[in-house]
Amino acid sequence: MMWLSARSAWSCRFGRDHIVVGQYQEIYFPSKKVRFIALNDGIDTVNSHTTDYAALKNVINEFYSRDTSRKIKAAFRARAKDGKYHAKAAPFGYLKDPNDHNHLIPDPETAPIVAKIYDLVLKGWGNYRIRDYLRETKVPVPSWYQHIRGVEDKSHMFPDEVSKYIWRPDTLRLLIRNRVFSASRTRSSRPSSTSKRMKRSGSRRKTHTRPSFPERFGNGRTS
Repeated sequence: MMWLSARSAWSCRFGRDHIVVGQYQEIYFPSKKVRFIALNDGIDTVNSHTTDYAALKNVINEFYSRDTSRKIKAAFRARAKDGKYHAKAAPFGYLKDPNDHNHLIPDPETAPIVAKIYDLVLKGWGNYRIRDYLRETKVPVPSWYQHIRGVEDKSHMFPDEVSKYIWRPDTLRLLIRNRVFSASRTRSSRPSSTSKRMKRSGSRRKTHTRPSFPERFGNGRTS
């Protein structure tokens, strides 16, 4: 007989759904002669009396997980509504405010690069043309700044001097679509039902605005 141990039935990935957990405990495990032990819940399938309340516990655990998830999402929405930035790292062109971890301040070194990219977008330049321009003017890619600042080790991406100027269209696409750079602050990333319908119908238009950097950072110079 095989045996499977867990701190609780809820700690297993399949334990997120009480119906699935019940199927495993009542049907699958017995058919495969697997002994299931949940330490925290005191469940041992060998002793039938310990599984009497297993189904009820699974339901309670599922509701607890859903409630926790709702509270976490509500907290993130509240922080976004207040204009607080809660991602781990600041986006390219910004730095985390040393006095307020949830506030972004323009990066004097990279903000002009972002402003220049948006200026070119507003002029009608495509991603490939902007890529070629950044390569020709030797503007380092965002990952290079992460590497030299010790945010993340990306030494494998820069085997030589030229590699740090190799911009890719996908990098530009993600940067341009990042709503952090929008002139109006993004409060929440969750789309509304109206925007979902517009997206499905294909009537949603793409618009770009220049990042709202202070004037001293938004001069568009890259050197």
